[in-house]
Amino acid sequence: MSQKLDWLKIEKALGVAAKISPHFIRNCLVVGGGASLLYNYHLKRNNDSSFPFVEPFSNQTSFSHDVDFTHVYFEDYEEAFKDHIKYGKNHRPFIEVEGVRFGFLQFGCTFEPEEEMKIAKQFLIEENDVVLNVLHPASLFREKTYLIEKGRGKPNDEFHQRIAKQFCLWDLATTNDKPVLMEILKDKCPEIIKDILLK
Repeated sequence: MSQKLDWLKIEKALGVAAKISPHFIRNCLVVGGGASLLYNYHLKRNNDSSFPFVEPFSNQTSFSHDVDFTHVYFEDYEEAFKDHIKYGKNHRPFIEVEGVRFGFLQFGCTFEPEEEMKIAKQFLIEENDVVLNVLHPASLFREKTYLIEKGRGKPNDEFHQRIAKQFCLWDLATTNDKPVLMEILKDKCPEIIKDILLK
């Protein structure tokens, strides 16, 4: 399995997954590194000099070998993706589509899937006309901050944290519903609000 998967390759896999199971795509919530790569991709595409996309440091990477979801369970989609089931070294089954391994996270350290679906960001996969639910960048920032502070983080967590913060700042500067976003930021990551007020 390739270790060099950028967001566009992951997006292609999600488009194929949507054809296999539209129900899966409607109900899944993209979290973790996949969400981070998507947000950084959009920062780059927005090409806003005030909020540029985030460059990884030397020990970090803009690539991933998988994409993680919550709000869905492997067992519920094992039959739908039966032609895409593979087995790891421990003989446990997993789903792999277009070289992208799908991970299933039951819950995060700092978020509850049902609640996060209510504020999830939605992105259109234009090629397939599919709407994808993505963990809110404020929630992503909070999760990554927790992992780093607890010493459970990986080198890319700091990279993903920076992406989440940058996207929050861009979103705040461009949104048509600033009061709602401010409330989410105050609840999830008040330190970002503090940074804004200090500037």
